[in-house]
Amino acid sequence: MDFTCCGPCNVLTAEELSEANAVASERVEVVKFKDTSSTFSRFCCSRRRPQRGTVREVTLSSAEHAWRSNYGRYKYCGLRPDPCRGKPPEMQDMHRVSQLRSPDVVDVAGVQKLQRRLADLSDCRTDFGTLLRFYREGDGKPPAAEEAFRAAMDWQRQHDVGRALTHWNLELYERVLAPWWPSGGFLGHGREGEPVALERLGRADWSTLYDNVPYEVLQKMDIVHCLRTLSGCEEDALRRGEAFVNATLVQDLEGISWSRFKPSSLKTLGKLLKTRMYLVPRTGRRVLIVNAPPAFVRVWSTIKNLVVHPSTAQLIEIVGKARTLEVLRKYLDDDVIPAYLGGTRTIDGDPECRTLLAPGGTPPQEALTRVRQLVRQEARKDF
Repeated sequence: MDFTCCGPCNVLTAEELSEANAVASERVEVVKFKDTSSTFSRFCCSRRRPQRGTVREVTLSSAEHAWRSNYGRYKYCGLRPDPCRGKPPEMQDMHRVSQLRSPDVVDVAGVQKLQRRLADLSDCRTDFGTLLRFYREGDGKPPAAEEAFRAAMDWQRQHDVGRALTHWNLELYERVLAPWWPSGGFLGHGREGEPVALERLGRADWSTLYDNVPYEVLQKMDIVHCLRTLSGCEEDALRRGEAFVNATLVQDLEGISWSRFKPSSLKTLGKLLKTRMYLVPRTGRRVLIVNAPPAFVRVWSTIKNLVVHPSTAQLIEIVGKARTLEVLRKYLDDDVIPAYLGGTRTIDGDPECRTLLAPGGTPPQEALTRVRQLVRQEARKDF
């Protein structure tokens, strides 16, 4: 496939053109179509168009296949009654969210105290659900919760979080790597009515991302991911009429390879995940780590209090492949569990539900090339 451009699509530089042609040999699918004018490359159009009425054979790269198949496109929409349509959820109106009924929790009085301590912050979201999460982040102590909340608001202002979904380049920070990172998406609701999300950590290739994508870009991708996740939960809360408090997270370790998490990259991943406390603190009701390697299951009880906070450790349940379906069924109905994990959920016959759950894996070179092109475009705009 020749990526030389003759049309009105995005023009590649000589360097980008050479890189794109070099990686175009990776193929996973062949399609045929009749057309006289259609573009067939995500990067640019064909230099020679087929004559009217002829059939042209087109090979798709694995990146093009994932993009065209909409893998991960609806990862934030899985709480909707009809999840595979519409745009990703947006941040909800603060006034509407503030009017939601408070859930039946024991922390109401403490949250009210925190709300009074933050009365001077008129430009921040101080609805019950948000303050409850920060109250718990402060271990139920209003002064500590206030400190955590104010630090989070300062961090959000410094990183332009309030404009992320409206002014940032979402082609770069959300769509281009959507099939691969972040993996997974919303599944639906658990037996207790809470939102349920799944991540396919076992298929993630963090080291490749670390080696090819600048940290600043990865951080913005994660900010957008957190905001979309929170937006999906709040959109769902407005439908149900009750404030969002927390969710169940399923971490699927099937296929995990520690070579994809080299030590130099793990430090950066830890730094990235730590910033989530400024965006979505204490949103976990429980964490189900499934398909865990036997060695990991054996040592968890010994190391859990060393690697995570004790309050977090008690939320985590880890099981190997043999007990995965049994544990999932404790909290989820079969029509929520994807068929590839033993449930009955499919999307258009796909047991992995890949339009709803981004499959993860190593991003193909075509996708990384597109990331680099978009990064250069952003740098030129900033200059």
